[in-house]
Amino acid sequence: MYNSVITDKCIFYMQYIVANNLTDKIFDPNRKSTYTLDNYLHTYFLFQKSGVSYEIFYEIFNYAASLGTNNYPKRTALNTFKTKLADLNIHNLIHTEHIKTDKLITDVLLLDSVTVFNKCNSSQTGSFTYKNKKAIKVSHITNDTSYPLFVSVDPGNMNDAIIGYDILKDNIAQIKDKNVTVLADKGYDSNNIRDLLIDNNCSSYIPKNIRNANSEEMKIIKNHETDLAQTRRKELMERQKTIRKQKNLKKKQIEIIRKNKKKSNSNCNDINQINLVELEKIIKEYDDQLKTIKNERKEIPVKLKEKLKIEKIKDRNKNDVNECACTNNTNLRECIFCKTNKMCNKCNICRKCKKNLKYYSGLKDDQIIKYGKRIKVEHFISHYKHGRTMDVKDKSIKMLLDTIYNRYTDFIFLKKRRSDQLTIKCV
Repeated sequence: MYNSVITDKCIFYMQYIVANNLTDKIFDPNRKSTYTLDNYLHTYFLFQKSGVSYEIFYEIFNYAASLGTNNYPKRTALNTFKTKLADLNIHNLIHTEHIKTDKLITDVLLLDSVTVFNKCNSSQTGSFTYKNKKAIKVSHITNDTSYPLFVSVDPGNMNDAIIGYDILKDNIAQIKDKNVTVLADKGYDSNNIRDLLIDNNCSSYIPKNIRNANSEEMKIIKNHETDLAQTRRKELMERQKTIRKQKNLKKKQIEIIRKNKKKSNSNCNDINQINLVELEKIIKEYDDQLKTIKNERKEIPVKLKEKLKIEKIKDRNKNDVNECACTNNTNLRECIFCKTNKMCNKCNICRKCKKNLKYYSGLKDDQIIKYGKRIKVEHFISHYKHGRTMDVKDKSIKMLLDTIYNRYTDFIFLKKRRSDQLTIKCV
C-alpha cells in the first residue's frame, strides 16, 4: 500500500506537470538534467514520507549506492526541486481542484487543531510551554467523512478560538452557500465564531467552555484580586526605582573616592579605604534588596493564579452543596445515548453507560447526537501525523505549507485505493 500510493502520486504528478506546462519552470531548459522527473518525484515523496532529516535520509541512500544503486538526485538537487514545487504551489492547486471537482464540502464540517513540535525554529514558532519546547499549531477543517479541506498554521501559544475565527473567515466564501454546520470542541467557544457563521447562513455546534462561564460573584472576586496584585506590583516597581537611584549615588561616590585617592596623602588613603569598604557593603545590600523585589514580582502572577483557583473551587462547592440523588429513581430520565431511564437530572451522568452530559454543555439533545461526528476529525489527525508532518523540520512557512499540502494530496490516492478495494469486494 505504501509503495502503491507513491507510485500513483508520481504518475498523477507527472501528468499534471506536463499538462500545465510546468516542466520548464522546474527544470532549466538550457541545462541538461541528469535525472528524470520521475526520479525526482519518487525521491521527493519518499523523503516526505520518511519524516527524517536530510542527513539520515541520504545516509540510507548512500548505503543503497554502495550496494550498486546510484540512480537518485543528490541532496542539493532534491532541496532545489522541493523549493520549486513550493514556489509553484502545486500541492495546494491539486488539492483545491480535487475539492471542487468531487464537491467535497459537505453540510457538516469538523474543526480541530494539532500541536506539532518545532525542530528547526520555523518562523511560525510559538512559545508553547509543553515540556518547555517550542511548537506550532496546525488547524484543520475537514468534511463529515474526515477528508481535509482547509488548513491554518499558527504559533503554538495562540488561542484556539482566535485561530478558529480566522480560518473560518478566510474560507467563508466557499462554505456560506452550503448552509454548513461546524462542529468544534469547547476550545472554540466564541461569540465571534457563532456570529460569523450566522451572518453567512451557517450554524455551529460548540459546547460551552466552563472557563468562560464564571458566576457574577466569581467575576467580582477575580477583579478584586487582580487589582490587589497590580497595586502590589506598582509598589514594588516604585521601591525598585528608589533603591536603584540610591545604588547609583553610592557608585558615583566610589568613583569620586577612587579618583581622589591617587592625589591624597597616605593617611587620607586609609580613610578612603574604610569608606570604600562601607560603600561596597551598602551596594551589596541594595543588590540583595533588588533581588528580593525581583523574585516577589515574579511570584505575583503565580500567587494570583493559585488564589483564583482556590476561589473557583469554593464557588463550585457552593453550587454543589446538595448531594446528587442518583439512587433516587424519581430523579432519573432517559439517556440520549443508551435510551434507558438511567440519566440523573442533577449530575447529568448516566448510571448505565456512564456518559457525562456536562461535556456537552449548551447543546440540545439532537445536537449532541450530531456532535458525535466530531470524533472523525480526531481520526483524521491521527492519520495526518505521519512522515514529515510529525515534527516541524522546515524553516520557512512556504516550505512548511508545501509539506502539509503534500500530505493532503496523499489522501486523494488513499481514498481512491479504498474505493477500488470496496469495488473489488462488491464484485
